[in-house]
Amino acid sequence: DYKVTGVQTCALPISFVKDGQERPFELPLAQIIDDNTLEPASLAVNDQHIVMLLRAKKSASGATVPEEIEEHDSDNATTGQTQIVWLDKQSASVVKSLKLPAVNAVALGSDGAVYAIDSSKVYWLDSTSGQLVTIDVAVGKPAAIAVDNAGNLVVADMGADQQIKAFSPQGKLVYTCARKGGRAIRGKYDEQAVYNVTSVAVDAQNNVWAVESWELDRKSTRLNSSHLVISYAVFCLK
Repeated sequence: DYKVTGVQTCALPISFVKDGQERPFELPLAQIIDDNTLEPASLAVNDQHIVMLLRAKKSASGATVPEEIEEHDSDNATTGQTQIVWLDKQSASVVKSLKLPAVNAVALGSDGAVYAIDSSKVYWLDSTSGQLVTIDVAVGKPAAIAVDNAGNLVVADMGADQQIKAFSPQGKLVYTCARKGGRAIRGKYDEQAVYNVTSVAVDAQNNVWAVESWELDRKSTRLNSSHLVISYAVFCLK
């Protein structure tokens, strides 16, 4: 079962509190949304809300249920619809929920703006109507998204450029992280390049964190305000 755990910045994890009562520390997702057919695909947090992107649970074949996918895309494919849920950050109570066309990940700005990606586009979400509005950005293959402290959209572009790119909400390129073209699978190791980034995040100091995931070593990378790699850790597959 999927569970949601209460968190507090720079402190020990704490439980959600609803109506003056602590909720279970590991809170089953099905108990929050009253639906056991969905699983989390992406999560984002700001000071007020937790936003979760949900999709139908996958069957043993790898496609989602109840619909089987005729042409299953290995890059985080979903069926034709996903669901986004806003939770109160203190209680984990559902604030609202919307059905969306299939997207792969969401990000949440400090101002409450919600952004999303699929395998080819970046969107702003109209949280009233549920409409996805395309943001025109120079990204070949969006793989992950976050929002930095200035409100820029931080997108992992795992197309030919193999870079993390930051855009204004209007789509203007503000900065890039990591060397363009990515890191070669074989040959001399380039610590200023990344490969197959699947997740990005931004910390309180505006450092960008990027996590790689592939069949060889996995690397977690921190990039500073000059967008250079300043530390990394490699996690080997067992």
